[in-house]
Amino acid sequence: MKENIRNNNFLISIASAMTTAADIEIIIGKFNPESRMSPILDTLNGLGVEFIESLKVSSDKWVTIDEIGYLEESSDLYKNAIRELLKAKRVIAVIRKDSYPFLQELVNRDDAMVINIKGYIVS
Repeated sequence: MKENIRNNNFLISIASAMTTAADIEIIIGKFNPESRMSPILDTLNGLGVEFIESLKVSSDKWVTIDEIGYLEESSDLYKNAIRELLKAKRVIAVIRKDSYPFLQELVNRDDAMVINIKGYIVS
């Protein structure tokens, strides 16, 4: 499970493998003056890659990722870690609906099942 929280102009990403208790908090982006999220490449290339690689070798069969979006597009190391994870595990992922090349690569994979969710429910 991964949860994003806006806090003090940073995006805090909390991720975990489905069946492990190993939660990790990673700050992957920050809001710029235009209120658009900008990636923090040191984090994506360092802790982000390290965490994805740890999921690849875990005993879990399934991994969830929420979400893969435009921030990840800026890190070749992180994208390669995701590609390797997809080879090693069954992955349920939320992919931002956008035209970035990496996002299109993911949704166009032969082994991907894409469910397009339109709108949202507020309870």
